[in-house]
Amino acid sequence: MRRTITVSPDDILVSIYDVKFCPYLKPDEDPVFAAVAGRKIYICKPVCKSSTSKTYDLEALRVIEDPDVRLQRTCSASIVYVLFDAYEHIQENVSLNSVAWSLDTDTDESLVCVAGSGSKRISIWNVVTGDLVRHLHGHGGVSVTSKDRDSDRADMEKDVNDLVISPASPHVLASCSADYSIRVWNLDPRYHKQPCAAILSGEGHRQAILSIDFHENGRWLLSGGQDTLVCLWSVPEISDENAGTDNPTVVVYPHFASSGMHSDYVDCVRFWGDLVMSKASTGNNIKVKRGEIILWKIEGFSSADDHPPDPPMPGQGHLTRSAFGGTFLRLLTFDMVAIEPFYMRFGLFKRPGQRPMLVMGNIRARYSFWDLQRFEERATAGKESTTVTKDETKKTSLAK
Repeated sequence: MRRTITVSPDDILVSIYDVKFCPYLKPDEDPVFAAVAGRKIYICKPVCKSSTSKTYDLEALRVIEDPDVRLQRTCSASIVYVLFDAYEHIQENVSLNSVAWSLDTDTDESLVCVAGSGSKRISIWNVVTGDLVRHLHGHGGVSVTSKDRDSDRADMEKDVNDLVISPASPHVLASCSADYSIRVWNLDPRYHKQPCAAILSGEGHRQAILSIDFHENGRWLLSGGQDTLVCLWSVPEISDENAGTDNPTVVVYPHFASSGMHSDYVDCVRFWGDLVMSKASTGNNIKVKRGEIILWKIEGFSSADDHPPDPPMPGQGHLTRSAFGGTFLRLLTFDMVAIEPFYMRFGLFKRPGQRPMLVMGNIRARYSFWDLQRFEERATAGKESTTVTKDETKKTSLAK
């Protein structure tokens, strides 16, 4: 499937940083996804052009422009972008970089939460009407109760690097930022005046946080950052006594933190059940830019258990600290070539009745697909290997 999005001469060169499918559709409904590029949000769905050849096109259902993304004009030519194609690396000044789907449970209408570099806040849009629902402020140490048009506050706020909605509730949104913190928001209209429910920050990351992910039960949150740390945080009860007040719950210590897994920026983390997948670049070879996705486990961690009461304290010279009585165990390594050291992410396809897949693209517009069920079957048969070789990776190119 291939499709282009044309950007007008008023825009600058931009990349498509994030694409998310709507998780709230029924199984018999056509899939719909949101993509963010520059200041625009594209709501699209694939449309079958030919049932015999199984070729698809994209139908743009809605295009929303976020006026809060302050673009800097760098070119005057009309640019055509190929969705998902990364054959040309482009440096842009500012852009939306994250999108997450939410749901208005009163009207059953889908919402998208977006943020990024240059927007300085999280914006929530109604996909059906195209209207702005609200803004969320706070990253950078600025009170979320400040007035919306306070320019001094906007200058203080830090870029948001990732957004994720809890699988347990469409009202629970998490965001991470260059201010070294994670914020958990309650989007329930009852807490409209003060939606920030919790702040996860203090003795965790020491540099910008780049990626976050909820466990499927909503009680745990992963984070990865520029400091090479991967942290596991306990998510407090969103409906506790601090909900809707000016005193959000503060979580200072993660239950697990380690810089022993990666030596470069950790820009993508995901849960795979109770296991962890994380990605970072490896080496500084300019000609051959390599990276790896590692599947690993936190020793002693089980999402079915009660949370350990006391998170571990930081120790001098310790690469790993854990509240679960161990460190970590590396299970599999998926090698990637031709990737940049920053903001290139993998995706996980998980759907009942279908084989789970790990997918990642590179700067040459080549995509690697791994059948994760195959590795589980091999492990059961006693044929597991710690490194995925080249002939075990199925690759395809959508750029040709």
